[in-house]
Amino acid sequence: MGLPLRTARTLQLVTVAMLFTSLAQLVYWLWDEAAFMAGVQQDRLAQLEREARAGQALLDGGRGEDEVLAWFPALAVEAGRVEVAAGLVDELDGARRSRLFRYGSEGTFLLLVIAGGIAALAHAIRQSADLLRRQENFVAAVSHELKSPLASIRLAAETLQLREVDREKQEQLAGRVVRDTTRLEAMVSNILDAGQLREGRLELRPEPMHLATVARLRAERASELDDRGTPVRLDVDPELVVEQDRTALTTVLDNLLSNALKSVAAARGGEVRVRGRAEGPEAVLVVEDDGTGFPPDEAERIFERFYRPGDELRRRTEGSGLGLYIVRSLVESGGGRVTAASEGEGRGAAFTVRLPRHEGGAS
Repeated sequence: MGLPLRTARTLQLVTVAMLFTSLAQLVYWLWDEAAFMAGVQQDRLAQLEREARAGQALLDGGRGEDEVLAWFPALAVEAGRVEVAAGLVDELDGARRSRLFRYGSEGTFLLLVIAGGIAALAHAIRQSADLLRRQENFVAAVSHELKSPLASIRLAAETLQLREVDREKQEQLAGRVVRDTTRLEAMVSNILDAGQLREGRLELRPEPMHLATVARLRAERASELDDRGTPVRLDVDPELVVEQDRTALTTVLDNLLSNALKSVAAARGGEVRVRGRAEGPEAVLVVEDDGTGFPPDEAERIFERFYRPGDELRRRTEGSGLGLYIVRSLVESGGGRVTAASEGEGRGAAFTVRLPRHEGGAS
């Protein structure tokens, strides 16, 4: 993908060059027109001066005023003196200014059209370059995400194959294989879900359910898969009922909890807190962590597809850049909304999910 990125940067430079070229062309066009009109006006005034001298010679030679004016209608005779008619110079100036204004307004409109087209093209190129960069990061992240668990699974399998191990060691290795396999499965599911969401092919079947129950089950699963033992604190109203697709809600919680646990692990300490409460017609679920956090101005961008802050070569957190994109897509598909907040890098983060409440019973 290096070539498309270089091409995108080249196109960005070309669009900037086109804009400045168009501006320079407009300035030159107006300057050239102004110079041309000034020359035309000077030629016309010089012609009128010659006509005035010729008319004066005719008048001095005995010709009548009416005859002189018939020959030179742009002149006037005042007290025996032939002059250019009053107001004609002002009329010439007005015509010159009107022509320049017309050319200037038309040129400015043309420049605005060109600038608008170039701006739209530049925006599209920037978006394309940004998406290509994110896809490169995604490929790097997925490569790492695949390599680590596969290496761990292979090591466990080779240990079981080549050595006699006791029961306790077998359980440890089997647990590692299960965790790494689940990690791979979650990543593949995220990739498939992202594709279905992108194409609008994911069908949701809402049903009423207790949010506390789903949160507890997903927190237990996340803790089982977390070999670092990060505490996950739950404080969800047991009477809180939402009507959502069970698989979608499970995926949302899995991704938020996984994201929080990875962030805490990267920060080398802390805990994850899950709180749920009712606020009017909404059920509000907050997943908060003491992890690495993120710059406050990136609170919206982290939900974009493939977006991950920073450089893949220096990244401390795991992930593919799809989890939060899937979270927002599924939450909004279920009639809810999700926001993120952080006070900055190293200061943790909080993700708030707002879902419509269900007033009846739950399955």
